[in-house]
Amino acid sequence: MLNNSGLPIKGIVILNSQVIIISMINGLEIQNFRGIKYCKLEDLSQVNILVGRNNSGKSTILEAIYFISSLGKNYDEVRKIQKIDYLIRRRLEERIKEKIEKSITSITKMNNNIVNLTSPIPILDIDVFSQFFYNFDKNEKIIFNINIDNFTYFVEVTHKNYNQIELKTNVSDSISEIFKNVVFIDRNLSLSQLYDIIGDLKREKRKDKEIVKLLKEEFEVDVEGIEFSRYLGGFVLSLTLKDTSIPIDLLGDGAKLAVLISSILLYLEGKGIALIEEPELHEHPGAYIPF
Repeated sequence: MLNNSGLPIKGIVILNSQVIIISMINGLEIQNFRGIKYCKLEDLSQVNILVGRNNSGKSTILEAIYFISSLGKNYDEVRKIQKIDYLIRRRLEERIKEKIEKSITSITKMNNNIVNLTSPIPILDIDVFSQFFYNFDKNEKIIFNINIDNFTYFVEVTHKNYNQIELKTNVSDSISEIFKNVVFIDRNLSLSQLYDIIGDLKREKRKDKEIVKLLKEEFEVDVEGIEFSRYLGGFVLSLTLKDTSIPIDLLGDGAKLAVLISSILLYLEGKGIALIEEPELHEHPGAYIPF
């Protein structure tokens, strides 16, 4: 399994011939979170790739960054959902084997940098927060430290009871704008969730042409454009070819993933962070046993 996360350090980006100085992440420290007892990442660059065996904590690192960003801005503009809600659903639905439609978390900001996270609805008598936060002793604090522009933001997580978590943090609404715009790209994110974004890309200086260019170069497809067309009684995103069009959902997984990721990167315009969790491929060399 390969995780690819865009975690840049402070630097200069040239975008549409303009020089832009942007804030970026320098390092990350995690303690007692899920399967990670202790982890420290330093000297992060604009693109970072996490490689390791299955269940070694790669996805957990991405979840940690997404979670911390929720304290600066909890609403995910791409998924149209509260970030913390999505993270807990992502883990909880795997266990109960069914979709959760209702909001399952509530956030209350107190004084003295304290944030209370509660779950107002019971779900099969499950300790909701343990599904996301804990693999270790609940009496141990979970600690996150993230360095942005050489300033360290911290989050300390304390388990209060089965439906309450207390967060002590200095992360606030004033945190860097790039850290508010964090997108988690995983197997649950579909192209249909990006129709509004791709529509905006087409209207705004025809940025969809960059997606077409990518498909031509990487997949050797004679694509002329991207459009919304009717298919089986509904509207779908399609590639227009010379003589016909084809729904993107009918293409191979690689092409679909390329469209999805490139759309989000164009949408962010260098002013956000993309956390990319690639599908389980079971191709890590350690998974192979010689005969």
